Amino acid sequence: MADPLSIASGIAGLLTLSTTAYSALSTFLANTKNAPKAVRDIQMEVSEMRLALISASDLLAAFDNVPHGRKKMVQLEHLVLVLTQIFDTFSELRHFLARFSHIPKALWARIKWAWLQSKVGDLMQRLRSQKGSLSLILNILQW
Repeated sequence: MADPLSIASGIAGLLTLSTTAYSALSTFLANTKNAPKAVRDIQMEVSEMRLALISASDLLAAFDNVPHGRKKMVQLEHLVLVLTQIFDTFSELRHFLARFSHIPKALWARIKWAWLQSKVGDLMQRLRSQKGSLSLILNILQW
């Protein structure tokens, strides 16, 4: 069974990743003329995921105060699974953004946004789903 302290460390790492992803998206948007709306949308999803991660961190800091009956409803392994999926998505987002950070602005005019929007849309959907799973676990533990 995972312990709350190691999970809290994982959440701290995810908060760092979310900050890095948000910053990279901000830079991408600032440097890319006519960037697709999907990029702004995923930036918002990253921001919302950060808020959910902060809530998870706060809950784990006070984990001893969570009623035993609530703890029995959600195993920490469930939380670990969701956090692992979030890590994978943030890693893929970071890799995706790194591939485009070195492309000169002039070339962006030639890149077809359809592929970019499709990939960003996929990542955004995964973040939404994972945020929903994390929120569900937090709600169960907090009520």
